[in-house]
Amino acid sequence: MSDWVNGAYLPLAVPRMKSLTPVMQANKMVGEIDWEENLRVLYYDLAGAHSPETIRMMLTITTPDHLLYGSDYPYVAPKVLTQSLAHMKDYLSKEPDLAPFHDMILMENARKLWNLSPQTDNNIFNHNMEQPTFESLNSPWPKGEPNTGYAQYFIGNSYLANVGGGVNNVTFEPRCRNNWHIHHKQVQVLICVAGRGWYQEWGKEPQEMTPGTVIAIPAEVKHWHGAAKDSWFQHLTYHKDVQEGASHEWLEPVTDEIDNKLQ
Repeated sequence: MSDWVNGAYLPLAVPRMKSLTPVMQANKMVGEIDWEENLRVLYYDLAGAHSPETIRMMLTITTPDHLLYGSDYPYVAPKVLTQSLAHMKDYLSKEPDLAPFHDMILMENARKLWNLSPQTDNNIFNHNMEQPTFESLNSPWPKGEPNTGYAQYFIGNSYLANVGGGVNNVTFEPRCRNNWHIHHKQVQVLICVAGRGWYQEWGKEPQEMTPGTVIAIPAEVKHWHGAAKDSWFQHLTYHKDVQEGASHEWLEPVTDEIDNKLQ
């Protein structure tokens, strides 16, 4: 079991605790204490008191893999929480000495500590942060039913509605994305009708999708598509130039490293 403390307070409290140590030792309440080693092995939740200066100070007593973003949710208002997170992301990206620890502090350290999966990461992000609702899309297209038949190939929640003529409307909650996949012997067409999302082919840069974006995906091309971090996303999809033996091949999930780079 790993130890856990609030990193914003403990370094300030240590001098006080050190000053009490001789008295406590004289009364045989404690033995010898290696303060530096004890501080080094703890994990620190930065909570709402983070700043570049705080993180630099923490790095003098522990290693970067022991620092974690902490939200204090649900004791902090969602609006304050999102502003705080945006501020941390900003300075962790811009400060040259802290940039190497951006992903570690924001998610990787927590994932390793609690053995979290990407799906769990996404659920934490979507349910513990203030997120747009489906109604914010103001879409004339139906949300559809939970896409349970393909849920194993998605990170996050998606919804499916058959709108007729061989066309389906797929709705993605914020940050939801499907796995890399290939359509064999058929062309898939995507038409964004609401919200904002991303499409990417293997080996190429991601392409933003907004209402009116149309993408025809050639057969045999490895790709993925999904919602932006801060928006629901809807696209119509259908297949054309379908040949005998056409099929779909589902592959590995899209990593957080890829998704986190997208806005």
